[in-house]
Amino acid sequence: MGRVPPRIAGHVAVRHGGRLAYGGAGSDDMVDYSSSITPLGTPPAVLRAVRKAARTVSEYPDPGSGALLGALSRYTGLPRPNLVVGSGAIEIIYAAAHAFGGGRALVYAPTFGEYEAAVRMHHGGSGIVRYAGKRDAWLSRDIDGFVRRVPDNGMVFLCNPNNPTGELLARRQVREILDAAASAGSCHVLVDECFIEMSQNPRESVMPYVRKEKGGYGNLIVLRSLTKSFGLPGIRVGYAAAPRGVADVIRRTTVPWSVSCLAEAAGVAALADARGILGKTRDAIRTELRYLQGRLSRIPGVECRDTAANFVLVRTRLDAPRLQGLLAKRGMLVRDCSDFAGLDDRHIRIAVRRRRENRMIADALEDVMR
Repeated sequence: MGRVPPRIAGHVAVRHGGRLAYGGAGSDDMVDYSSSITPLGTPPAVLRAVRKAARTVSEYPDPGSGALLGALSRYTGLPRPNLVVGSGAIEIIYAAAHAFGGGRALVYAPTFGEYEAAVRMHHGGSGIVRYAGKRDAWLSRDIDGFVRRVPDNGMVFLCNPNNPTGELLARRQVREILDAAASAGSCHVLVDECFIEMSQNPRESVMPYVRKEKGGYGNLIVLRSLTKSFGLPGIRVGYAAAPRGVADVIRRTTVPWSVSCLAEAAGVAALADARGILGKTRDAIRTELRYLQGRLSRIPGVECRDTAANFVLVRTRLDAPRLQGLLAKRGMLVRDCSDFAGLDDRHIRIAVRRRRENRMIADALEDVMR
């Protein structure tokens, strides 16, 4: 074997939630609170579309994903040239990092680990800057400090709402970061909005600022995924919205045929009733989040953080790996967050599910924490 670049040889996969990711296997009846997917599950219309599309698996998919791009254009109100599709949001993160992450890469800590991993994979880790801000502070309370670290060249990665904290920045705060990046020089800002459609404030999205010709930002990339909002984690389909030139560069760095015929059919079907599905999803999350936070906040030894997302970051007096193991024995899987930069080993993340399941996890935590 020839010489492998150090950035490839030293690449370490980011750990994620998911029943099958827990120890490499998982019981079929284990309730998964570690993956922050819509509590309503996959829409029936999407399942029907996938079954129908299964008849075409003997053929190559459309390399241009025309049907999916058309559905996304109608949903977002953006022309097709402003949109890029990929095999989940992950592919687009790596493609964008490959194209624009060669300078410094600014990330907040804690946040989704794949931003750093993508930059390390393509460019090494010497240019990564983690901003932890003030001790125990929310990023929204320290925007000025973050803005001062925006690089002249490279990328800023911003998860909004943030994973795993659930914090949602207001649109005006994201614009402060965009303005700083635009003034700095050659700096692109990737705003990951994969959870924003399930938040109670989706209007904080910066999607309207994608079109530079309409007064938007030429350095903005907005990332979305159908995985979480429409219950499609097993069918990889994500997309980005960006100015035409930026979108074209990302498109050139994605893998050919990365969107399968099944993924395209699922995406088109989900987007056909996107607003109806998302409205029901937000209603369910609002009700169940209120219940879950209320129950958790009353448990001694448990600190429940406010959240704008469909998950809750919890700090307990027990270390996270031990607590995860105790709950797993009861058939419940939570996300151990001890591997997130900026968090200690006492944090877990719990996804909002249906009432029966939310009651189960609250009852189990009450019992374990006694």
